[in-house]
Amino acid sequence: MAPLASWLPILSSTILAITVCCTLSITAAVLYTVLLVPYQHWAFLRKQGLRGPPFRPVLGQLPELRASVRRRAADPKYAARVAAIAEDDIALYGKVCISQMLGPDVRLVLADPAAIKEVLGSKAHAFAKPPDVSRDFLEPLGPTGLILSDGVRWAASKKMLNPAFYHERIKAMSHTMTACTSDAVDRWMKSVATGSQEVDMYKELSKLSFCVIARTAFGIRDAGTQLIADQIFTSVERFCGLNVKSVLSGMAFIGGYRQARLPTPLNRKIDREARTIRRLGLRLIKPKQAEGPGKANRDNILDIMLAYRDEATGAKLTDDQLLDQCMTFLLAGHDTTGALMTWTLYLLLAHPDYYKKARDEVLEVLGKCDSDAVPSEALPKLKMLHWILQESMRLFPPVPMMVRKAIKDTQIGDILVPKGLNVAITVYPVHVDKAIWGDDAAEFRPERFANGVSGAVKHSAGFIPFSTGPRYCIGQNFALTEAKIVLAKLLSAFSMDLSPKYRHVPTSLISLRPRYGLPVLLTRRAAEQPPKYGGG
Repeated sequence: MAPLASWLPILSSTILAITVCCTLSITAAVLYTVLLVPYQHWAFLRKQGLRGPPFRPVLGQLPELRASVRRRAADPKYAARVAAIAEDDIALYGKVCISQMLGPDVRLVLADPAAIKEVLGSKAHAFAKPPDVSRDFLEPLGPTGLILSDGVRWAASKKMLNPAFYHERIKAMSHTMTACTSDAVDRWMKSVATGSQEVDMYKELSKLSFCVIARTAFGIRDAGTQLIADQIFTSVERFCGLNVKSVLSGMAFIGGYRQARLPTPLNRKIDREARTIRRLGLRLIKPKQAEGPGKANRDNILDIMLAYRDEATGAKLTDDQLLDQCMTFLLAGHDTTGALMTWTLYLLLAHPDYYKKARDEVLEVLGKCDSDAVPSEALPKLKMLHWILQESMRLFPPVPMMVRKAIKDTQIGDILVPKGLNVAITVYPVHVDKAIWGDDAAEFRPERFANGVSGAVKHSAGFIPFSTGPRYCIGQNFALTEAKIVLAKLLSAFSMDLSPKYRHVPTSLISLRPRYGLPVLLTRRAAEQPPKYGGG
């Protein structure tokens, strides 16, 4: 025993030394990541003449973010602004400036269309999707989906999914869009059978958009799979609500993103809900897999993916890969399209003259159709509605900010962007920039799009609701087709007014959404009844 006892002090000293070394190494790594690298990025940008708030270790602009949340709750005018912090920074420091909004995350902020065109277009290969709030939101549901992928994986996913969004395929899918819309209209008709009824149209349009995406993504046809889809929607609503709560509380910015999220009760609920959604999604995939390739009719995204084989290996997609793609479209697709329809309806109700123009056009075009459906051939004739949708996306961009991370040192205009720096593309300030849109940039004027986007804006990257360059949203025509069908049916079937209870507080998560919903007074419009237009 004596020899062993003699070794104990040496062993204890060794363990202590190892512990101290590990602690120092971890501390050094944290200080390097949280302090040194952010400061180096900030100082490097400052040396190039860029302006921004003073460097603040660890917290960055988090206090300002929390103050903004409190101010939004107290000041209705401030709360009504789409991108208040970004707008204020740009007004103070310029269209290309520095931000340190998320603690150690120093960013280059871009509201200059020429610089944006380089980042998203000609030099897109030098940038990747970084960890951010939107990624943190989507990753639990579809970590390898198209939206979150980069490089070779992204290119392969886009090549596989592109056929699902060809013009003829979307034209075929319009029948599904019309069927879902007709079901929703029937449901709303029942709710207003005895008179005017207040309906939260944000929730209703989100649910309708989810129905369309679920049927076109998974090919849902029977009551059993529809029941599962309804359960997914309920779980997705809870999942989104929990994430909104996290963002509004500021907790989403503490401790970094998903890779370093603390196991708080709220985060555990988010993760649990994500697991539920994926488990239910797998129940929709399995029956399709069992049908085999012979029965796949390729009229939905899942059928297209089930028929896909890797060109090099001949391998088919795994369950997780199938689920990731479907979940990504399900969540991001319904969220952004629902928001697009919601803000467009809000603008129509806030501008009675355009409500009248849109409804008159819809009644004239649909009055010449043989059925209550909205045929795809009629959609190009809805020109005013198309302009209104474009103006809606300009003033309420579905995704008001996009973030990229430099994967190598890259020259953007006069600025050298160092490897590892995040670049924030602020969509809304670009969309209301008087230098490229004119003095009426902040006004709702759909006719500006009468000669197309090129006739409305002075720069090709001045209108980017669906991004631009190689990573533009492949679902943009799908979303616009759905929005036209839904709004046309709404305008032809109902009289609508904005409820006095409506509170205008745009809030951004994945998409820009009304924080308190869109309460609308809905009334059935009899055929012989003269239209009652929004706002009056």
